[in-house]
Amino acid sequence: MALRMMEERKNLLSSMATRGEGAYSVQQEERIVEIKKHINRLREFLLSSGGSNSSTVGTPEA
Repeated sequence: MALRMMEERKNLLSSMATRGEGAYSVQQEERIVEIKKHINRLREFLLSSGGSNSSTVGTPEA
């Protein structure tokens, strides 16, 4: 569930960044990069520990 929430947050930030201009858009892009790192870490943790919710673990990152 936490992984899915982070992915939704990334998607929201991506859509906000495409509508933003200038410094705001750059700031959103930086936040997107950071949340992608967190998503990947969480996904790796869940896969290595045999996470019980495999339906969200295997979802592709957009």
